Amino acid sequence: MSFLGLFRRNDPHSLAAPYALDALEPDERRRFEKHLKTCDRCTAEVRELAEDAVRLAWSAAAPPPLAMRDRVLAAIRTTPQDPAPAAVREQRLPGQLPPHVWGTQPLPPRTR
Repeated sequence: MSFLGLFRRNDPHSLAAPYALDALEPDERRRFEKHLKTCDRCTAEVRELAEDAVRLAWSAAAPPPLAMRDRVLAAIRTTPQDPAPAAVREQRLPGQLPPHVWGTQPLPPRTR
């Protein structure tokens, strides 16, 4: 859904609500953000609408079932993981995980 037609009609103020809900296309978003730099009215409206959206989301939020954490952890323990591709295991660049993380070498000894 594009709100660009509204912006083209020289009514950038009408884009505050879709902006607050992250519903603008990238080009529309950039144009409206440029407008926001000079329009205190839209800045305040976006802030209020974003706060209302958060309150609405929290009012509909439900806590997870008590056993969900246990079920997720059990599924993690029993779900097989795919091994890393050989090319990734053999190549280690600075900042990447060490080979023992990939399972290609034993764990290094622990020191304190």
